[in-house]
Amino acid sequence: MAELYINDLKEDLRYKRLLELNEIIKKKYGLLIVGLRTNEAYYNEAKEKGYPDNVINDLKKKYQESKINLQTKEEVIEYKKLESEINEKINTDFNDIKSSISNKFKLTNVIKF
Repeated sequence: MAELYINDLKEDLRYKRLLELNEIIKKKYGLLIVGLRTNEAYYNEAKEKGYPDNVINDLKKKYQESKINLQTKEEVIEYKKLESEINEKINTDFNDIKSSISNKFKLTNVIKF
């Protein structure tokens, strides 16, 4: 049953577009992704090691700028929207299955990318 569900999901046009966008984003914005991850690592390290506040704030600002720069790209916005729609579909389907088995299951969003 799970295999059938996954196969159906793979045929969903939103899922296919999500995979397509993933490849586009990796190729087109690879350097921005690397910059974001690098800035995130520097910022996290500074917080963990107790760097001075001015250094942490500078690194935080660079991290935030790189995150905004990537997340405002058209393809990334579309990707996030599709990802959210697919998550919602999976959670709704999962909750429907739980409800059909027993009313004692708590209905929650268990799937999150």
